[in-house]
Amino acid sequence: MIRNLFEPLPLARGVTLPNRIVMGPMTLNQATESGHMTPWIVEWYRRRAAGGTGALIGAAAFVSQGGRGWVNAVGIADDSYTEGWRQCVEAAHAHGALFGTQLFHGGAASRVSLLKQQAGFRLGLDTRRL
Repeated sequence: MIRNLFEPLPLARGVTLPNRIVMGPMTLNQATESGHMTPWIVEWYRRRAAGGTGALIGAAAFVSQGGRGWVNAVGIADDSYTEGWRQCVEAAHAHGALFGTQLFHGGAASRVSLLKQQAGFRLGLDTRRL
């Protein structure tokens, strides 16, 4: 049987997607220098939810300051990031969409210059990347 793209999709624990349209995570590079949400980002997610997307997966969010992968990435490294993410969730929920995010750590690809740490802070650092 072929399902309609716009039919609700029941998930676990009583959660139901309003439709089968799910927006994958996209890197927006619009966060503050510290990785906090900006009104631009919240509005961007709100517009996608208002347009009928059933679920939004937020941009890759770094989980620690030592795991930042690029400039102006969004973070979720400590409680100071909670308010911005709450605004995104509420913006999506106001239009019936679900919201989650992708967690991210840059690992060995993180640049020392981005992390604002001393060269050699980890073993095996290739200082040519500085």
